[in-house]
Amino acid sequence: MREIITRDVRERKEKRNNTIISLILAGLMIFSIAGYAFYDTGKTKLSEKKYKELDFILKEDGLWHTEIQGYDFSTIYSPEDTENISGLLTSNIQSYMGKPLFFSYGSETEGIDEITRNINRFVSRVEYVCLDENECEGDWAVKNCTEDNIIIINEDNETLIKQEGNCVYILARERDITRGSDAFVFKILKII
Repeated sequence: MREIITRDVRERKEKRNNTIISLILAGLMIFSIAGYAFYDTGKTKLSEKKYKELDFILKEDGLWHTEIQGYDFSTIYSPEDTENISGLLTSNIQSYMGKPLFFSYGSETEGIDEITRNINRFVSRVEYVCLDENECEGDWAVKNCTEDNIIIINEDNETLIKQEGNCVYILARERDITRGSDAFVFKILKII
């Protein structure tokens, strides 16, 4: 048999249970807000290394990130992976500031993607062009190395970067196209 409970006792139990449930829900809300506030909204760090006073952080997106003067740069390779790529550039990031950046028709796409991800915000626009009228199919503009910033990315037997006038040649084996493009980014930023 059940015990007979008075209305007052029942109301006290309900009030106590409601208070306990309210405290649990309030605690859950506070912990979830605190967890969200302290949660790192950026990608989780997988690795970190220093290179010439710069911090390079490998994040979950598979890219090495560094910050220079408030700008985030992200590359597939770290500077250490590209420092053995030979080549001398006279240009730097200021050479591209506010000017159009042209890629030679036929340049390797993965290299173009790597470069534009990092310097697109500094140039006025990015476009494909031809170096001579017979080079391209279609209706592409013809540009030259004396007046325009042009990057030519082609496969070659060795990996190197060279500059002739305002044209930069990134030459690399197929597997090293992106590494050569990252080396170009590091060179114009004066990292390597």
